[in-house]
Amino acid sequence: MKLKQSLILIFVIAFSFCLNSCGAIAKGHAKNHFTEEANAIPPEFGKFDNQVLLIVLKKRSSYDKYVKSAAKRYLGKYEFITADQIESEKYKQKTIYRYVFDYDEGSSVTVNDAVRTQYTTINSSHTLIHKQFYVRDRMTDKKYKSGYESTYFGKALKAYMENLELKRSSIKI
Repeated sequence: MKLKQSLILIFVIAFSFCLNSCGAIAKGHAKNHFTEEANAIPPEFGKFDNQVLLIVLKKRSSYDKYVKSAAKRYLGKYEFITADQIESEKYKQKTIYRYVFDYDEGSSVTVNDAVRTQYTTINSSHTLIHKQFYVRDRMTDKKYKSGYESTYFGKALKAYMENLELKRSSIKI
């Protein structure tokens, strides 16, 4: 019995390590794709100190938690908003609120699972939706989106915010 418990523990640790490694690989790929050269960051981004990046929340705790955490990596000015607030009176000044960070739904993958219990097998499936993050320039109404998509959206968000910060901090006025 102890051997079986030990094997399960080793399996859980190995599986956790593999998932963490996959996330690190995903973040590395995202950092390579979320660049100005890959058309994910506007060339003018970060040029003016008074600009505020609008980051769209989705009213889904799982996503909103990750985007709020990732935004801490961006040291410029930003505000969290919902999609219906973008065109409100408060954000009318497009020179200040020029850029919006959001995502489009990307491709989807359906995963089928079979869980065996002592008495039966339970078949289930769930769909993984990839996210394609972008920055929209409200002055030109152009989306800057590399086409990279990932189900590791927490890692992708961090990578994008880090790259936005690199772009913002690299511009000398």
